[in-house]
Amino acid sequence: MKYKKYYLSHNTLVKYIFIHKEVQVMSPKELSYIEDALNHEKHMKTKCTDYASKIQDPELKSYVNQLVNNHQQIFGQFYKLL
Repeated sequence: MKYKKYYLSHNTLVKYIFIHKEVQVMSPKELSYIEDALNHEKHMKTKCTDYASKIQDPELKSYVNQLVNNHQQIFGQFYKLL
């Protein structure tokens, strides 16, 4: 079967593209890294949401809410890797 090999992310994620099919292969260690990153982003979003609800200063509250959105977007980007 013909395929092309692409090495991404410091040669850790290998994509094999077959003629009509794309398969992504991840090692258990790579999946563990993604799981850790997802947990970190979830934790940061939770903490920022908690602190934003306690902040009285509108400008600071707005900034922390932007952080909440940033962590949600990063979480989504990591999740798409799975």
